[in-house]
Amino acid sequence: MENLSKFLIILATASLFFRRGIIKPYTLQPFEILILLATVVTLISIILYGFTKERQKKLIVWLKIYPLLLFFLLLGSINSCLNYSVNYTIINAILVDWFFIITQFLGFLLIIYYGSDIVFRKNLLYTFLVPLIFAPFILSYKWASKLTLLESGNYFWGLHQNYVIFGSLCFVTFVYLIVHLIYTKTKFIKLGYWLLATIMLSIIIWTGARSVWLALTLAIITIIFFSLAQLELKKIKYFIFAILLTFFTLFISFIILPTHAQIAVLIRIFPQITNYDTRPATLKQVSLPNAISKVTQNLTPSIPYQNRESQIPQAISLFNKNFLGLGTQYHRASQAIIEQPKIGAERYTITGVHNSFLQVAISGGIGALIIYCWLIYQLIIASWRTKIKNQEWLILTSANLGLFVIAFFHGILRDLPWAWIIMALTFSLPTLTDVAKSQSYKTASPLPKE
Repeated sequence: MENLSKFLIILATASLFFRRGIIKPYTLQPFEILILLATVVTLISIILYGFTKERQKKLIVWLKIYPLLLFFLLLGSINSCLNYSVNYTIINAILVDWFFIITQFLGFLLIIYYGSDIVFRKNLLYTFLVPLIFAPFILSYKWASKLTLLESGNYFWGLHQNYVIFGSLCFVTFVYLIVHLIYTKTKFIKLGYWLLATIMLSIIIWTGARSVWLALTLAIITIIFFSLAQLELKKIKYFIFAILLTFFTLFISFIILPTHAQIAVLIRIFPQITNYDTRPATLKQVSLPNAISKVTQNLTPSIPYQNRESQIPQAISLFNKNFLGLGTQYHRASQAIIEQPKIGAERYTITGVHNSFLQVAISGGIGALIIYCWLIYQLIIASWRTKIKNQEWLILTSANLGLFVIAFFHGILRDLPWAWIIMALTFSLPTLTDVAKSQSYKTASPLPKE
């Protein structure tokens, strides 16, 4: 039965490329359904066969911490009901949030539970290659648009509902490919990894997700410096080659994009190209040479042009008035956080704060914020204490770093299930204590060098 549960978890992770749901309002999604099935199978297995003390020890701390987090989120929701007019729509949205949050954590627990299985961890990482199925669409804007793989006809979001979230999933794929590119010795296989990484980078660029671009930069730096320390190479020569290859790959990734996508990407940094007009019809009228000419005339970037920097003081003010939090739908209940673009001053949107710390703090109060900070601390400790710092460790460490950056500019509670999967895999890595207790860790490498 454990093998069935592991298979369901792997299948659930592989299904994360599809986040548009099955039944509106998109609450039932493949990942959540499969995780619930895996949970049921695991519980049946535990009832029939029991489980070891080692597994119990690994789970017990999370079974204490997570209900506490849910308690603070519930307390925040109650506080929101007492202070604001909360209608049925908001309550229903809170219940949907809880469904996603709970299933995310169930997936987290399941991976912790089965995490000592080296083959299971290896297969889970393989599933992050699934976003490569979108590779053919970088050659055809027409088909990408026709199949609704583009947000507002501009930015690639695959079968998701948000291009930043989709970009964060593709980011993990890219990290996996780059690490294997570096550690693989066979030149033909290296070339294959480079081609796939170039394609995935092209898709990430097309998402227009600036936080993902930043995460990508930090991850590449981390991978280069770690590989410098680990591999027996001429360090200066390797460093120069790595930098040149990075810029060459970036250039190729941008060039192979459709012209419309190239313009859409450029206006994420230089919106003055189209005077802040992002309508597809407008972008189609702009050629790449014309766009570059306008950029050279005015090299001042506008990041972000949605005036999101104004959200920080709004969110802090809201938190200062509500130390107990306001639940996951704090933005709808309070309507206190507004996004007002620098152009079209009459337009504004009620929105959530684009920051993981403030999101957690306003949702669950000071208690939830403390738990989130504790989680980050434990993640750093777990990565630091890992005994076998091989490709798996580098993939997980680089992915954690990048996903933390993305979450910092987006949020963490319900939209990034793969972030919780990567964290669970990190907590499952063998420590010095594990190696001393288990011979399996001594004789096996999670991701052997190819």
